[in-house]
Amino acid sequence: VARAVQDPSRLSCINVNALEAASKVYVNPSQALSCLMEMSPSPGFRQAKGTFIKPGKFLQVIASDYTEQQAHVLTNMLRQTNPQNPHTNLQISRTPSKIYTKDSSGFTSCMKEQDASFFELYDLLPNTSILYQLNEDGDLIGRALLHDNARVITDSETPSYINMMDRIYSANADIEAIFKGWAHNNGYFHKVTQGISIRKYSHPATYNIQEFDVIIDLPEDFPTAFENVPYMDTFCYYYVGARMLSSRSSIKVGGRMRYNDSTLQEVNGSDSNNLLTNSRLVATCGGCGDSIYDEDDVNWAFDTQYCRDCYLEMFTECEVCGETVENEGTTYVDDTTVCRFCLNSHYTECDSCNEYFQVTGNYAVSMYSTYNGDTICERCYERYYFCCDECGDIFPEEEMQGVDRLSLCESCADDKKAEAEAEAEAEAEAEAEA
Repeated sequence: VARAVQDPSRLSCINVNALEAASKVYVNPSQALSCLMEMSPSPGFRQAKGTFIKPGKFLQVIASDYTEQQAHVLTNMLRQTNPQNPHTNLQISRTPSKIYTKDSSGFTSCMKEQDASFFELYDLLPNTSILYQLNEDGDLIGRALLHDNARVITDSETPSYINMMDRIYSANADIEAIFKGWAHNNGYFHKVTQGISIRKYSHPATYNIQEFDVIIDLPEDFPTAFENVPYMDTFCYYYVGARMLSSRSSIKVGGRMRYNDSTLQEVNGSDSNNLLTNSRLVATCGGCGDSIYDEDDVNWAFDTQYCRDCYLEMFTECEVCGETVENEGTTYVDDTTVCRFCLNSHYTECDSCNEYFQVTGNYAVSMYSTYNGDTICERCYERYYFCCDECGDIFPEEEMQGVDRLSLCESCADDKKAEAEAEAEAEAEAEAEA
């Protein structure tokens, strides 16, 4: 323990008598358990009577002030110093399928004895490799996938990327500890404990335990059809439209919640919806990117396929010409959806009330042009305008002038007044001459 900690001062919290029992853990579990139970009546140790004592549980008894993180670190250090550990070097391969198909010794996996076609998906992931260890006979005794530039799911708009070690499969916990030590030495996050639903990772530099989900972004040319696919412990949720594998079953993308299209946790080489092995995919929505599996749910607009929700949100049908048009380019006229083309061809806007009126076809209405070129509807004409009795042009009602019981515009009224004045002067001159 002292050698593992490399700091004797940290041993001050450990009961000396309990520490003495540590030397008996590997050679006489029963005697060590008896010693421990006398000093600390832990139910966990009672239940484990007669079995191998795991260093983590042992440390929790003899060093009560250790945090989860400290116990985790110390346990890994202790396991790595076990002289019984195999001394073969860890190796990395960029072709995981070659390692998965090797004979393994000391550990089981649902992917054991499967052929290379089950692991082709791993081979085609550009940032994925595999760390592995062989014994002296060449049998596989430990393996773990390595994922570079995995994207961490956060609430931040700025993406965060890490290098991470996936679930470790090993012949014993000491080998697992060696893999974890490699992860810390090489800048990789690793799972604190191994399992399909584990989201706790140890930081490679600080050893802090963090909880998060991760994503592998798939390249544009990533295949969508495989003979077989593997059972995946971590990145088991497949998103077709978003082109990613994730440890989370639903993800918010662009403010919209997206749900996985298929799950890669089958042992027979298929995914849950057979999208990667016997694809039923009909189309990918050009709006949200989600997958469409039913032909009846495909909606076409401008040579692009859309899901029903996106289609209704983005498009509509012009009720005049029947063409599909963008919602932003339509106008409602008397509860009728009209596209820009039909609006310009069959309707006119009243410059007074700014409403549109149909001017062609069976439902055409009368429109009026004012003296200055404005177009007004019949209702506005009757309410706010008049027709000059002299020139016939249409003017705002407030400009009307009454002359000799006529409704005149200002210009015609002035002319009328001038004519009246001229006639009056002529009559006055005639009377004077008479």
